[in-house]
Amino acid sequence: MSIALKRKIERLEEEYWRRTLETADHYLKGRSVEDVEFFCVHGYLPDVPIRGQTFEPTPMSWPERWKLFRNFQRIAATKTAEELEFFCSHGYWPKELEFFCSHGYWPTSAKRES
Repeated sequence: MSIALKRKIERLEEEYWRRTLETADHYLKGRSVEDVEFFCVHGYLPDVPIRGQTFEPTPMSWPERWKLFRNFQRIAATKTAEELEFFCSHGYWPKELEFFCSHGYWPTSAKRES
């Protein structure tokens, strides 16, 4: 594969993900944090909106967001299906929970479950 073709594919991939993430932001805008958590676990929003604090994603530039997204993709590529499902449900990796517990710290989402 030529270098020019590889770069073109990378640009197309970045543009695809940029549009996808912008669409997701628009879709989730104004929803409650609980609605967004439900969406992350189930892949769709609840039929009846869940009242609560409004979800506000951290504002960041596209280059910052792209760098974080690519880093997450690299990390996720090394995880099992069970670990990915755990992350989607809880917002942290299973190994992090072991670390948190061994150091006497509970992640916010783990507090709600206990």
